[in-house]
Amino acid sequence: MKQKVNRCEYGHVNAEKRKQLLGAISMVVIALAVFVLGMALNKWDKRNIFTVLSVLFVLPWARYMCTLIVLLPFRTPPEKQYESVKSKLPKGAVLLADYVFSSKETVLGLSYLVLTEHELIGLVFRKKANGARVQAYLSEVLKKRGIAGKVIIFEEEEAFLKRLIKCEETKKSEEEFSELIETLRSLAV
Repeated sequence: MKQKVNRCEYGHVNAEKRKQLLGAISMVVIALAVFVLGMALNKWDKRNIFTVLSVLFVLPWARYMCTLIVLLPFRTPPEKQYESVKSKLPKGAVLLADYVFSSKETVLGLSYLVLTEHELIGLVFRKKANGARVQAYLSEVLKKRGIAGKVIIFEEEEAFLKRLIKCEETKKSEEEFSELIETLRSLAV
């Protein structure tokens, strides 16, 4: 049995897309089954309470589809790349992966976000993504919540890895990062 992949963990995007697709399909199947059952119980007349009930399944179906559509442009990075990033992490740093979140204007995403002593260092999902927009949004969120830290976002993997190698050991414990991690997870899709 597969273990549940939480937000900001490696594999979350692919697992969540699968979950949302299965949820959407199951809502359609259940709605059709309720509709057909209602018609069979009411001598093939569509005007019955089962028809209304089956139409109500559109609401959870829409929720599943919205999340799926938001996540479609993103996918979990290759495992080889993930292992490479993990190996270059400074001691004590926290790694968040598959980080997709939405601002008021658009959906943004980072393949990786590394939390160090005083910095948040990230790598955007796609090279064509606007790293400056992601950096500005995360900086604004942290400032509003009163959390100190400089946000640095890279669009190129090589520059991101070089920056990780230069980072010093982080002296904060994971408990000290808990407020920041919860804030970031609350933004995630």
